[in-house]
Amino acid sequence: MTGSSDNDANPATNPVANSRDGMVNFTEIQAGLISRDLPSLPTAFISSLKGNSDLIQQSNVRDVAGSAAHRGLLSLHSALILLKNHLSVANESLPALLEVIFTLRDVDALPDRLADLDDFADSKGAPLLPSSFFINNLAKVEKYKASMSSSPEPSPKPTFLSSVFNFGQISSHGAPEADSSNANPLIMVLRAVSSKASLDQIIMKMNDINMAKRILSSMLATMLPEALDDNTILELSTDPLYEHNAVFVLELAARLLISNRGHSPELLPIFFSKFELLFCRQENGDEMLGLNFPYLLERIIVTILRAVIHLYDIIDGNLRNHLLRSMQLITRIPRSYSKQICSRLGCGSAIVLRGCFHLFKSREEWSAIKNLLDMSAQYEAGRPFVFDALSSLIEYVFPVTEDGELAESSDNELSPDGIEAVRYLLLKFLEGSYEDDLNYKLPSMMYMKRVLSKHNSPSSDMNADDSMHPEQEWITM
Repeated sequence: MTGSSDNDANPATNPVANSRDGMVNFTEIQAGLISRDLPSLPTAFISSLKGNSDLIQQSNVRDVAGSAAHRGLLSLHSALILLKNHLSVANESLPALLEVIFTLRDVDALPDRLADLDDFADSKGAPLLPSSFFINNLAKVEKYKASMSSSPEPSPKPTFLSSVFNFGQISSHGAPEADSSNANPLIMVLRAVSSKASLDQIIMKMNDINMAKRILSSMLATMLPEALDDNTILELSTDPLYEHNAVFVLELAARLLISNRGHSPELLPIFFSKFELLFCRQENGDEMLGLNFPYLLERIIVTILRAVIHLYDIIDGNLRNHLLRSMQLITRIPRSYSKQICSRLGCGSAIVLRGCFHLFKSREEWSAIKNLLDMSAQYEAGRPFVFDALSSLIEYVFPVTEDGELAESSDNELSPDGIEAVRYLLLKFLEGSYEDDLNYKLPSMMYMKRVLSKHNSPSSDMNADDSMHPEQEWITM
């Protein structure tokens, strides 16, 4: 808070240096603040620090460091509590906060609720298999970690916590070394400190839109520079930790967006500018810029779908327009790339269809979701998600009675453009257009008959010049 002074260097007058085993004498701290004409600490804040001191004393850190580690833990907890309670006045400290979060993640000391990446799961709740992009990125991180641990040279750029506690620099979350937390008791204490300080709440839910924008901008600036020339792209693409860290920043930013629904119309455009940059073509060729960072691009696609799922129900024209444009960006990815993520793309798009169909009113909206589902169904891993979404939607919108007759219309009917999108996808399943896969032919015919029985003459029809629709020919054969 203030610069160093003679009192700071003198153990007789410095309560931190004079405290036993790094445990601060809070009365002396208060007296020291008053003697320097600084305001005293709030009682609630001091109580929280005392609670953390008890936590440190109860932890098995005797074999780790001593008073320096105790002071470091206390300083970390104090800083996090101050930021949690006074985030609105933070500005220059935000990059430092992000660095601390990154370092806690690197040593596997973040609470699981903050460190884990949100992802889609199948209908049984089982996590989807990792993509080749995730596997390749993890291999790069592990290789770098192994080279750092075997290198006699010190890290050229130690992080804050590694310099205080003498930690190594990287540990890949999601595949930590066996018993790494048990091997270093201080990591367990750090995990307890970050959990006690509710680190996830510091940057998630807030009422100040200007603060939310500042934090989000800081995160996204860390994830992706404003200017991406060829040299910068080469530097980032060859950095073994870039995607590892950028994906984590993106996850924090996505949670900030989704947790602050009331501010999402103002926050989403900040995201979109970054999304749009990665989906553009490189200046020196036709390749999409984001293909240089395939795992980051995968997580951006997941983030776009999550945003549509959670935010499309908000009645705001500008917000929905940005969400629609974000979905349209995904259709730019080449087929060679979409093949690797078709399960996630199919699962996310299926959730969007089932949860948002009643919100889609325009041909443009239905065209966007139809194209995403069509992309996903091109490959075996994505096809079941697409067909399950179609069948669930038809069962809901076109229910039948016990004797097999169509029941009365449900409250949420499909628009003519929605009907046409569903018919288009069903016809492709019925004809085996997806890799000659005819496993869906019979159920597709049943669902197509149900749709046509209800809507024989839709007002929106891609085959309006034909005397008979192709799907009608299949059913009458």
